Amino acid sequence: MALRWRRVEVSGGFLLLAAFLLYMDTDGLILWAGLACALHEMGHCLAVLACGGRIAALRLTCVGAELRLAGGAPAGRWARAAVALAGPAVNGGLAFLSARLAPWWGEGAWLFAGLNLSLALFNLLPVGPLDGGRSLAALLDRWEWGERLSAALSAVLSLTLMAAGVWLMCLTANPTLLLTGAWLTVNALAAAKKRDFSGNYPCNQAGGMLNYFSLKKGWSSAAAGPKRGRHGKGGKNTYN
Repeated sequence: MALRWRRVEVSGGFLLLAAFLLYMDTDGLILWAGLACALHEMGHCLAVLACGGRIAALRLTCVGAELRLAGGAPAGRWARAAVALAGPAVNGGLAFLSARLAPWWGEGAWLFAGLNLSLALFNLLPVGPLDGGRSLAALLDRWEWGERLSAALSAVLSLTLMAAGVWLMCLTANPTLLLTGAWLTVNALAAAKKRDFSGNYPCNQAGGMLNYFSLKKGWSSAAAGPKRGRHGKGGKNTYN
């Protein structure tokens, strides 16, 4: 099931996740989180347009927003890395600005700063499915060993997070880090198997937000893996 309006499509998974978060949210966090995610995606959109790309559609899924590009990805490894890092850069800037304004705006500014910082740091992890992994893969694309290094780093870091999640779950009974590590591991290993580390620039809002909410409220959920595609002239690309 999906809702469509012009170039925007909302998946059933997104609606279910939104309903679940609204039901669990008693402190008004979801509105601030939604704003942080929307501005994150706006950063990706502006970077795509600035690098000469064209956005064909926007799809909202349970793991974030998926930008589908028309005419292929922006040319050049620096352009691809810039598009991948634009979202976390926006969140980092918002976190800094909110923290600076906190003495005047109070607790709400600190909350918004924490949400943006969580989202930025999570997406900067050098793991294939995330912005950090995509930017690293783009920058190493000129060397033959770059793809193998990106794949190995993604797999090692994902497995490390999953192992840390097992340890944390044994201590606190909180499965969030374990589920996040498992999701990243599955996607990183799948990407390594397909040898497809240069075509997408995903960012995962749900993972960062759910980890933040879990630490603050004591509940968690798991996110499913994003769709994948290959870049090339004349083809379509997806930016999550």
